[in-house]
Amino acid sequence: MGGRIALRCSQPKIVLSTHPGLQTPEEKAARSLHDQQWAHKLRHEPLEIFLKAWYDQPLFESLRKHPDFPKIFSRRLKHDSQKLALMLEQESLAHQEFSLPKAIFLHGQFDTKFAQLYQSLKIPSLEISDAGHAAHLENPQGFAVVIRQGVKVLFAKSCDS
Repeated sequence: MGGRIALRCSQPKIVLSTHPGLQTPEEKAARSLHDQQWAHKLRHEPLEIFLKAWYDQPLFESLRKHPDFPKIFSRRLKHDSQKLALMLEQESLAHQEFSLPKAIFLHGQFDTKFAQLYQSLKIPSLEISDAGHAAHLENPQGFAVVIRQGVKVLFAKSCDS
C-alpha cells in the first residue's frame, strides 16, 4: 500500500510491486468488493485467523517459505485490526486513479503477478532476484542493489531534464 501512496507524490520515486491503478469501472467495482470483504474479515475475525488467510494468498508464497516469516507474522499480530481495516478501505486500489508518474517500478523475481502487470502495461521494471512480492524482506541485499540501480536511473533522468 505504501507504493500506492507514493504514486500520488509528484516527485520521482522508486516503488516495489506497486499497481499504477485500475482502468475500468468494472475493475474498480470488483476490487472494491474484494477489499470490503477483507476489511470485514479484519473487523470480525481474530487477527491471527485473518493473517493466516491473507498470507495464504499465492502472492505471498515465497514469503511464507522465507526463514524469517514466523518473526514477520508475529510482528503483524501486534497490529490493530480495526485500523488495518480502515486503511484497507481508504487505500483500496478501487479508489486509485490510473497513472504512470515518474517512477522506477521494481518487482521480485517470483512476483509473477506484478512482472506480468508491468509487462502488459509496458512499464519498464527492475527485477530483484531470489525474492517475491515482499522483496525488501526476502532479499534485502538484492533489494539494495536494485535500489542503487534505480537511483542511478532517476539521477540520470533528472540530469537530462
